[in-house]
Order: sequence, then structure tokens, then C-alpha cells
Amino acid sequence: MAKLLLRALSTVAKRVEPIAGTTPLHTTYILLHTKTPVKDYPAKASSTLQRSLMLSIPGASVNFAWNSSTDQDHVALPEDNGDLLGSDGNPNGDEAYTLTAFTVGRDDALRIPQVSKHNLPSVTESIKSFISTHATSSVFNTMGDASVPSSLITDHHLLVCTHGSRDCRCGDLGGSVVRALREARDARVNSAPNDDVRQAWNRIRITEVAHVGGHKYAANVLIYPQGDWLGNAKPDDADAILEAVVQSKSLVAGVGSAQWRGRFGLDKEGQVELSVKNARVPG
Repeated sequence: MAKLLLRALSTVAKRVEPIAGTTPLHTTYILLHTKTPVKDYPAKASSTLQRSLMLSIPGASVNFAWNSSTDQDHVALPEDNGDLLGSDGNPNGDEAYTLTAFTVGRDDALRIPQVSKHNLPSVTESIKSFISTHATSSVFNTMGDASVPSSLITDHHLLVCTHGSRDCRCGDLGGSVVRALREARDARVNSAPNDDVRQAWNRIRITEVAHVGGHKYAANVLIYPQGDWLGNAKPDDADAILEAVVQSKSLVAGVGSAQWRGRFGLDKEGQVELSVKNARVPG
């Protein structure tokens, strides 16, 4: 009974204190896409490959991600994928993931169809090339490691922490928010008046991720490639968040300003300063 009461209280609790400045400092965010749903992740999702990437890429945060069938068309997982929960099914026990990387200063993302221990050094070099240049894809492709297939994608990515085994608030609140976002996005796709509008809404990818830090701010919604983090999101916020993203509206000064946790590339002081500065902007 006590456990059920704690779960209920933690789910409905409202946070009113300012949350700007609570995004962990990072300059690159890397996703390792798994076939295992986040709801089935262990409480502490970690792996050798994940840790190796974090050590190899300065300023990087590396997390695990899962896409529902609605959003899986843009993530072609390796057939021999042995992920953090599935490596026992792989004859060699090897991890293998599709990888997506975002970095400060770029409005696109790097997609690598497979990363494993066998090509990790080459993948690392490709990510570093992606980070170090703001050039076009043609220039990037000449600088990256030619042995690693890769592409640049320009979708909007909404990452929602639904890691319930780590904290029930993330599973409960994150789960309700991710469902609301998918329903609102799909409704816009289905009612789009023309192909251009439909394509714009189809470019919003909604992905579930493991622990991001800040259970008490659940539901946490991370928006990349711009790198804005929102906390205390609710299902009723889905429409406003989607409209802000597709119309490139500010999440600091406008929609989501009270829920804005911060932005990658900024330390705590920088995030707070940006929040205060935008709070003074009229309208």
C-alpha cells in the first residue's frame, strides 16, 4: 500500500520552482537505437560500447533509444543487432546499433546504420568529422571515414524519457506524453491539406529514450537538433510543443518557457542567463 501511495504521489506531484539550468552540460548527443523497448530496459541501461563512445567523444552524452512502429521507418536496425538487452541472442554476444548523433552548431543529424566494437574506431572518426565541420554534406562526406556508411538527416527529433524501471514518474508521465505527441503528430499528418504540409509533419520523429537525468522533472522532452530540453511536460502540452517545433518558435521565450530546462552547449550559468534574458523580451 505504501509503495502504491508513493507511486501515486510522485506521478501527480507538481513542480513550480524554476528549472532553467538543469540540463546536463554536453555538446554532442548520441542515440544508440535498440530493438528492445524502453519499458523493458533495466534500471541502469549501460553497455561497454556506450561507455567507449562517451570516452572517445569529448563532451558527448550517449543514450539508448527505441522507436515505435510509427517511427521505425527512419531507423533501419542491423539484422544481427545484439543490443544492451539482446546480446545473449547474438552468437558472438556483440552489441550492434543504428546510431544518430546531434552536435552544437548543426541543424542536421548524422545517421550511421551500424556501430559495433568492430568498426568503433572508424565510427568515432566519422562522428568527430561531423562535429568539427559545419560544412555541407558533400564536404562532410569527403572528410568522414569512407569505410563507414553514413548520411545526414534533417528531421526534428522529440526524445521522451519513458524509463519506468529507473523511476516510475518517467514511465507513467513520459509514457502519457509520448502517446499524446504521437497521436497529435499523426492527426496532423492525416489531416494535412497538401503534400508539403504532410511532409513537414512527417519530419517530426518521436522517440523514447532511457534515463536523461531529472526524474522530478518528468515528463522530460528533449528536442534535437536544436538541443532544447523541456521538463514537467504534460499530455495537454503536445499540440503546443509540436506547433513550436514545426514553426521554429522559441521554446525559451515562448511556448514551453516555464518548462525549459536548458540547451546543450551551455553550462548551468549560461542556461539561466539565456532564460532570464528571454524572460525580459516582450510578447
